[in-house]
Amino acid sequence: MKSKAGKWASGVVAALAVMGSAAPASATVATSIKIISGAAGGDWLQIGELQVFSGGVNVALAANGSLVYGTGSYDASTTPGKATDGNISTSYPNIYHSDGAGPTEYLLVKFSSAFDVSDIVIYGRSDCCTTRNLFTYQLYNFGQYGDMLVAEGGLDARNANASAAVRLPTAPVAGVPEPGTWALMIAGFGAAGAALRRKRPAVRRPAA
Repeated sequence: MKSKAGKWASGVVAALAVMGSAAPASATVATSIKIISGAAGGDWLQIGELQVFSGGVNVALAANGSLVYGTGSYDASTTPGKATDGNISTSYPNIYHSDGAGPTEYLLVKFSSAFDVSDIVIYGRSDCCTTRNLFTYQLYNFGQYGDMLVAEGGLDARNANASAAVRLPTAPVAGVPEPGTWALMIAGFGAAGAALRRKRPAVRRPAA
């Protein structure tokens, strides 16, 4: 038979186990993002705007301190900066247009710091060549051993809006369990308390 302390500990462990099992997925913390063509063998990159959100803020925006690089521009008016200037345009020349169509063409945006990325939105080109609006994103986190790939996926903007978006796992809010978790925790602690009270020895009073 379990001791009182053992029963109480079992109840506490059960409640804590419920808390652990209810934790959301881990965050996607990144310091940069790279966009390449999603087509087999690569293609021209044509990006009207790239948005990367953390806490509702577009951390890819140049005005928020990001730095942008590309493998080259088709002409002087279609530089990489067109993809992070905050001007959402899907028409040439207000886009970034790469100077080549190979698999090595890319747009790279380095954030001002490490951010927990929640959403990525991309705008391609709508006035021409919409078949090129298929992209692959790669999120990197720079640390002691250099850039580490933390997330990768596709963005298919081959549609009437020439846009695509993806949502990523974000960090849970520390110390704030879900309502269902609270209920199970309270039940666990209640069961532990009941076990302690159930077999409390009677107190004998000395005879007067």
